[in-house]
Amino acid sequence: MVHRMHVVAAAVLFVGHCVGDATIHPEAEQMTGAARVSKLSPSVTPPGAGAPWSGDMHPDLGLSSNPKCNMATLENCAPTYSQLKAAGQLWQCPAGTRSSGCCGADHCIQSNSTPTGGNPTCPGQLSDDSPCCCPADGCYTAPIFNTVIGVCKGAGCACGNSTAPGCAPEGLPERCGTVQVNGTSTTCTGSSVRCCFGANVTDLVPFYDRGTEAVINYWAAYQYDEANEVWQIQPESSFNTNGSRPPHNLTADKGGIGDEAWLAPQPGGAMFWSLGYYPTGVRGVGPPGAMFVLSTEQWWGGTWYMLNQLTLDRGPAVSLPQEECAVSNSNCWASGNAGEMDFLETPWDVPDLHDDPDYSKSYSTQYNQIGRCFNGGVNGGGFGSENFVTTSKPGAPTPMVYVAVVDSVGVWVYKIPADRVEDVWPGIGRTTISATVQKAPNAVPTAVNPCTDEYCLVFTSNCQASTVSDARAQGCGFNGDQGWCGNWMQKLADTGQPLVPGPNCTRDIRGGVTMPWCASMVDHTAPSPPPPGPPLPPTTACPRCTSAQCEALHCGWTAPYACATGSAHGGCTSNASFWPSSTSCTSCCDTQVCNAADSRSSVHAHDAAAGV
Repeated sequence: MVHRMHVVAAAVLFVGHCVGDATIHPEAEQMTGAARVSKLSPSVTPPGAGAPWSGDMHPDLGLSSNPKCNMATLENCAPTYSQLKAAGQLWQCPAGTRSSGCCGADHCIQSNSTPTGGNPTCPGQLSDDSPCCCPADGCYTAPIFNTVIGVCKGAGCACGNSTAPGCAPEGLPERCGTVQVNGTSTTCTGSSVRCCFGANVTDLVPFYDRGTEAVINYWAAYQYDEANEVWQIQPESSFNTNGSRPPHNLTADKGGIGDEAWLAPQPGGAMFWSLGYYPTGVRGVGPPGAMFVLSTEQWWGGTWYMLNQLTLDRGPAVSLPQEECAVSNSNCWASGNAGEMDFLETPWDVPDLHDDPDYSKSYSTQYNQIGRCFNGGVNGGGFGSENFVTTSKPGAPTPMVYVAVVDSVGVWVYKIPADRVEDVWPGIGRTTISATVQKAPNAVPTAVNPCTDEYCLVFTSNCQASTVSDARAQGCGFNGDQGWCGNWMQKLADTGQPLVPGPNCTRDIRGGVTMPWCASMVDHTAPSPPPPGPPLPPTTACPRCTSAQCEALHCGWTAPYACATGSAHGGCTSNASFWPSSTSCTSCCDTQVCNAADSRSSVHAHDAAAGV
């Protein structure tokens, strides 16, 4: 998300090889199904009754199995690593060792600040000729991913019970703690409020206290078969795809279904969420395309996002114990930066709900993926953007199937009513899904960005460049300090997802290159796109970016304030006071001047292409 700077994401189970080149390490084959004792044996079903699955999330050690579990907040309700190890269900720690050809590993710059290199920022050392900063030891990664579901309740949501003085007396009622006022750092003087990263989230507390509503029919991962133009299931990363178990409630003890439970939270957590559910010690999916399907009876107030498989195996929030790992137990988010993509996420630190009274907007966000190999496109989404779906309302179950496709063009998140899904996308059903699924839906979604209709789409573009200069010309998002080490999107294929409004739409043009998406899909409706509405106000706290900063920082019109220095470097927000009040950012600047220059370049390129 725009405002979240995780310490999450990154490397891979297939140690020693780049799986994007379709090479599978035999160690991974041996690990599959053998690194732990499986206690779940789903039944094999006949053709047409749903795909067999072998995903094992140790449901016998499920929610509340931890003696410290607090069901009121869902905190400490996942089993511990030691519990899983004692039960023979702990997976192996992936090595993440250096290997040939993996995303700049052969041609990267070692940091001067550490003996072995791998500092994530390599300050002052990168250039256009040498644009890649080495990962830390144990954080060399390949493009293999899976998804995680985060659910929360009460103090387990977002920043918990954190409080700080409100900034109403300073004229900033939506802020709290320490802010920049007229360029000066000021500690606010109002009464104490619930405070999350400088945002007064008092109005969100009732939603936190209600807790996530997530009831799942099945959850599946698919690899794209480019030769046959179909999706093939990855059974180890899939759950209940044959409908052999009842729907599972992710916030209820044993899923609310007792011994038939088929999911369980993992000890590694999900950052700002009480519990994280995700597959571990498995193959994962990646190039030439990945698809994830989540069928829900009810979905509200949760998060569903994609991380590198090594991050999941090492633990997104709580690390696998170091003694279990030969090289490192780091999740490698900052020191490997192998990518994150948020498909569905509630805006957990956005205080203004005037247009979302049911808290049912769920955003797609690309900004957290940016760095090294997993570079951003041109419409990164995030809280406050148009890249959102409206989910079910609280207390009003509405069965929906969410499908997320990751390909060379972008990330496509479809919302499909469960009672229509078999007609929209044959092979995908409400309670079952086939082992082989056609590459794209039969019907074109009725709307894109935002997705508020019954059947609609959120689209977030992927960078189409192969060099740092082309990426800058096209306006791709990437972290200039960490560098451009190639682009894993170049390993992906175009899976033929439907363009909205149709194939004959006006295409977007970036850096003189015609993009594979419609201009309207990225809010780029004309060669010289103005900001949507009046420009956001200049601020002394985030002054206009310099030309050098414009080269390194890439934020869109909707979220133009960029963190220029600090651990959140490269992050973007629409709130001018967010970075000045954040402890993760030491300086910021306004990229609207950069965007204006990019628009002029696009006009010139468009005119040249048109012969004007």
